[in-house]
Amino acid sequence: MRRHAPGRTEETPFPLTGEQGRCGLGPRLPLLVISPFAKHNAVDHNLSDQSSMIDFVEYNWGLPGIPGSFDQALAGKDASEGVPFDLAGLLEFGGKANGKLLLNPVTGEKLTN
Repeated sequence: MRRHAPGRTEETPFPLTGEQGRCGLGPRLPLLVISPFAKHNAVDHNLSDQSSMIDFVEYNWGLPGIPGSFDQALAGKDASEGVPFDLAGLLEFGGKANGKLLLNPVTGEKLTN
């Protein structure tokens, strides 16, 4: 007898296949990208969610998508918006990377060099 992970049977080897996004988007979460490759003073209005980070990793390192994951459910929307992955509107890899931003640990204000 073949063993399967919980929820898997011979007839349904991948029980979540075809049920992408079955729980909806859930509560809104703010996303702040801190990176030398973040676009300067930019706000992106593309739809992103918790799976957007996984989507970025899959895109950036050429990994296959996880079957049944919500980022795969949104792949068609990304294509219609002309973006390769959810967070593409926040990042810019082609130009010069941003320098360091040093903040005052007490006030949070930008330190001048």
